[in-house]
Amino acid sequence: MKESLIVSAIANYLQYLENQGKCVFQRNNSGALPTAKGGFIRFGKTGAPDFIIWLPQGNCICIEVKNEKGKLSPGQKEFKDKIEKLSYKYYLVRSLSDVENILK
Repeated sequence: MKESLIVSAIANYLQYLENQGKCVFQRNNSGALPTAKGGFIRFGKTGAPDFIIWLPQGNCICIEVKNEKGKLSPGQKEFKDKIEKLSYKYYLVRSLSDVENILK
């Protein structure tokens, strides 16, 4: 399945939970746009996860979405290490059901 479809399904699910007051989430985008001079305008932080989710009792988790064959990039691994060093949870997920199980 395409990663973009998994991300959309997760975003819809998280929006449903947010509407119920069970979480607040941020969908992160990163990348670059080409400029007329041949350079790039970069946006987002390199390696940042697809979702940051704030949960009750001060919990915060990060979720990176990959398809069945996807792997973390070096920048994503570095970001994951920084998050976990601060004792937060970082998850690599491959489906909506992965997220549902994490949030149970």
